[in-house]
Amino acid sequence: MHPTISQFPSSEFYDERLKDGTVDAEGNVSPLLFPPESTVFPATLDMPDRPSVVFLNHVGAESVKDRSRVNVNEARIVCSLVEDLLLNNE
Repeated sequence: MHPTISQFPSSEFYDERLKDGTVDAEGNVSPLLFPPESTVFPATLDMPDRPSVVFLNHVGAESVKDRSRVNVNEARIVCSLVEDLLLNNE
């Protein structure tokens, strides 16, 4: 996985021992693994690199459906992000 994604589980659960298979001998990540461009998370002057991991806080409530839980608001957010990525990375 991308080093910025593995950083958390490596430090929290594996005593910094996870090794990333996505870097070359010099420790550089392939540009093919950089996050796709998105109008939702564009590069800015204060953050020129797009984030590899994004946590979104929302106020959508879960509801019960059969023996599971659903969150319609969360699903709409994910769908809009996927749509943005598909439309902007042809």
